[in-house]
Amino acid sequence: MKQRNKLMIPGPVPVWEETLDALGEQVMSNYTEEFIPIYRKTMDFLHQVFQTQHDISCSPHPAQARSRLASPACLTVAKRLRR
Repeated sequence: MKQRNKLMIPGPVPVWEETLDALGEQVMSNYTEEFIPIYRKTMDFLHQVFQTQHDISCSPHPAQARSRLASPACLTVAKRLRR
């Protein structure tokens, strides 16, 4: 019996060969020209999913990095509100 690789998130779970191949490819940077149409299509899709025309915030960064980026802005607003 062939032993299958397992993905440990939060797994273990079996992994298809196609998934392993995709994980082995070079990751597309979020600052390249080829990323822009993908981002726009994703944002259009999110507007449909959430049924809104309002702004949606979508970041290609991990949540931890995003919260670190937002923290200084939140602190600045909090300082203004205390005045």
